[in-house]
Amino acid sequence: RWSGPGCTYADNNAKLLRELDGVPAARRGARFRTVTALCSPAGALESVEGRLEGSIADSPRGASGFGYDPVLELADGRTVAELGDQKQAISHRAQALAQLVGRLKNELGINAQTAGRSGRAVNPLLAPRRKPSEYPPGRSKA
Repeated sequence: RWSGPGCTYADNNAKLLRELDGVPAARRGARFRTVTALCSPAGALESVEGRLEGSIADSPRGASGFGYDPVLELADGRTVAELGDQKQAISHRAQALAQLVGRLKNELGINAQTAGRSGRAVNPLLAPRRKPSEYPPGRSKA
Protein backbone atom coordinates (compact mmCIF):
# COMPACT_ATOMS: atom_id res chain seq x y z
CA ARG A 1 0.00 0.00 0.00
CA TRP A 2 1.07 3.52 -0.75
CA SER A 3 0.90 4.74 2.86
CA GLY A 4 2.79 1.75 4.22
CA PRO A 5 2.01 -1.62 5.75
CA GLY A 6 -1.31 -1.89 7.53
CA CYS A 7 -2.63 1.38 6.14
CA THR A 8 -6.31 2.08 5.57
CA TYR A 9 -8.18 3.83 2.77
CA ALA A 10 -8.37 6.88 5.05
CA ASP A 11 -4.58 6.77 5.47
CA ASN A 12 -4.09 6.71 1.69
CA ASN A 13 -6.52 9.60 1.20
CA ALA A 14 -4.82 11.65 3.94
CA LYS A 15 -1.40 11.06 2.37
CA LEU A 16 -2.70 12.03 -1.07
CA LEU A 17 -4.19 15.25 0.28
CA ARG A 18 -0.93 16.08 2.12
CA GLU A 19 1.06 15.51 -1.09
CA LEU A 20 -1.30 17.83 -3.02
CA ASP A 21 -1.45 20.55 -0.37
CA GLY A 22 -0.97 23.87 -2.14
CA VAL A 23 -1.43 22.42 -5.64
CA PRO A 24 -3.98 24.55 -7.53
CA ALA A 25 -7.29 22.99 -8.55
CA ALA A 26 -6.36 23.24 -12.24
CA ARG A 27 -3.47 20.81 -11.62
CA ARG A 28 -5.38 18.25 -9.51
CA GLY A 29 -6.92 16.30 -12.40
CA ALA A 30 -7.40 12.61 -11.74
CA ARG A 31 -9.20 9.57 -13.05
CA PHE A 32 -10.24 6.11 -12.00
CA ARG A 33 -9.31 3.63 -14.72
CA THR A 34 -10.13 -0.02 -15.22
CA VAL A 35 -8.77 -2.22 -17.98
CA THR A 36 -10.38 -5.64 -18.27
CA ALA A 37 -9.19 -8.40 -20.56
CA LEU A 38 -10.71 -11.65 -21.75
CA CYS A 39 -8.90 -14.40 -23.58
CA SER A 40 -10.89 -16.93 -25.59
CA PRO A 41 -10.01 -20.63 -25.61
CA ALA A 42 -8.70 -20.03 -29.17
CA GLY A 43 -6.28 -17.42 -27.83
CA ALA A 44 -8.03 -14.25 -29.05
CA LEU A 45 -7.48 -11.43 -26.58
CA GLU A 46 -10.02 -8.64 -26.03
CA SER A 47 -9.41 -5.73 -23.70
CA VAL A 48 -11.64 -2.80 -22.79
CA GLU A 49 -11.20 0.33 -20.71
CA GLY A 50 -13.49 2.31 -18.45
CA ARG A 51 -12.66 5.76 -17.10
CA LEU A 52 -14.16 8.09 -14.55
CA GLU A 53 -12.68 11.58 -14.86
CA GLY A 54 -12.51 14.14 -12.09
CA SER A 55 -10.12 16.00 -9.82
CA ILE A 56 -8.81 15.57 -6.31
CA ALA A 57 -10.95 17.46 -3.79
CA ASP A 58 -9.48 19.57 -1.00
CA SER A 59 -10.89 17.22 1.65
CA PRO A 60 -12.72 13.86 1.80
CA ARG A 61 -16.52 13.99 1.46
CA GLY A 62 -19.23 11.35 1.42
CA ALA A 63 -19.94 8.14 3.25
CA SER A 64 -20.36 5.54 0.49
CA GLY A 65 -17.84 3.75 -1.64
CA PHE A 66 -14.27 2.86 -0.77
CA GLY A 67 -10.69 3.66 -1.66
CA TYR A 68 -10.27 7.10 -3.17
CA ASP A 69 -14.03 7.65 -3.65
CA PRO A 70 -14.16 10.37 -0.94
CA VAL A 71 -11.55 12.50 -2.72
CA LEU A 72 -12.36 12.06 -6.43
CA GLU A 73 -14.57 15.04 -7.25
CA LEU A 74 -16.66 14.88 -10.41
CA ALA A 75 -17.56 17.75 -12.75
CA ASP A 76 -20.86 18.31 -10.86
CA GLY A 77 -18.95 19.02 -7.63
CA ARG A 78 -19.83 15.77 -5.83
CA THR A 79 -17.25 13.20 -4.84
CA VAL A 80 -17.76 9.60 -5.86
CA ALA A 81 -18.46 8.79 -2.19
CA GLU A 82 -21.40 11.23 -2.30
CA LEU A 83 -23.09 9.42 -5.20
CA GLY A 84 -24.49 6.47 -3.26
CA ASP A 85 -26.14 3.95 -5.61
CA GLN A 86 -25.66 6.30 -8.59
CA LYS A 87 -22.00 5.30 -8.59
CA GLN A 88 -22.86 1.92 -10.10
CA ALA A 89 -24.23 3.54 -13.27
CA ILE A 90 -21.11 5.60 -14.02
CA SER A 91 -18.19 3.80 -12.41
CA HIS A 92 -15.11 2.94 -14.42
CA ARG A 93 -15.62 -0.74 -13.59
CA ALA A 94 -19.24 -0.65 -14.79
CA GLN A 95 -18.16 1.01 -18.05
CA ALA A 96 -15.48 -1.61 -18.73
CA LEU A 97 -17.78 -4.50 -17.83
CA ALA A 98 -20.59 -3.17 -20.05
CA GLN A 99 -18.18 -2.98 -22.99
CA LEU A 100 -16.92 -6.50 -22.33
CA VAL A 101 -20.46 -7.90 -22.03
CA GLY A 102 -21.39 -6.16 -25.29
CA ARG A 103 -18.45 -7.72 -27.09
CA LEU A 104 -19.26 -11.15 -25.66
CA LYS A 105 -22.91 -10.86 -26.73
CA ASN A 106 -21.81 -9.84 -30.21
CA GLU A 107 -19.31 -12.69 -30.41
CA LEU A 108 -21.88 -15.24 -29.22
CA GLY A 109 -24.65 -13.83 -31.42
CA ILE A 110 -26.86 -12.89 -28.47
CA ASN A 111 -29.43 -10.26 -29.42
CA ALA A 112 -33.17 -9.61 -29.32
CA GLN A 113 -33.83 -12.75 -31.42
CA THR A 114 -32.06 -14.95 -28.89
CA ALA A 115 -33.50 -13.29 -25.80
CA GLY A 116 -35.80 -15.28 -23.59
CA ARG A 117 -39.37 -14.34 -22.65
CA SER A 118 -38.07 -12.31 -19.74
CA GLY A 119 -36.27 -10.01 -22.16
CA ARG A 120 -32.94 -11.08 -20.72
CA ALA A 121 -30.42 -12.46 -23.14
CA VAL A 122 -30.04 -16.22 -23.20
CA ASN A 123 -26.57 -17.51 -23.91
CA PRO A 124 -27.02 -20.40 -26.36
CA LEU A 125 -23.83 -21.98 -25.05
CA LEU A 126 -25.16 -22.06 -21.49
CA ALA A 127 -28.77 -22.98 -22.26
CA PRO A 128 -29.92 -26.30 -20.84
CA ARG A 129 -29.54 -29.10 -23.36
CA ARG A 130 -32.65 -30.92 -24.50
CA LYS A 131 -33.01 -34.65 -24.46
CA PRO A 132 -33.92 -36.14 -27.86
CA SER A 133 -37.42 -36.88 -26.54
CA GLU A 134 -37.96 -33.15 -25.81
CA TYR A 135 -37.69 -32.00 -29.45
CA PRO A 136 -40.96 -31.40 -31.30
CA PRO A 137 -41.99 -34.21 -33.70
CA GLY A 138 -40.15 -33.92 -37.02
CA ARG A 139 -37.42 -31.70 -35.59
CA SER A 140 -34.02 -32.94 -34.72
CA LYS A 141 -31.15 -31.31 -32.96
CA ALA A 142 -29.41 -29.62 -35.88
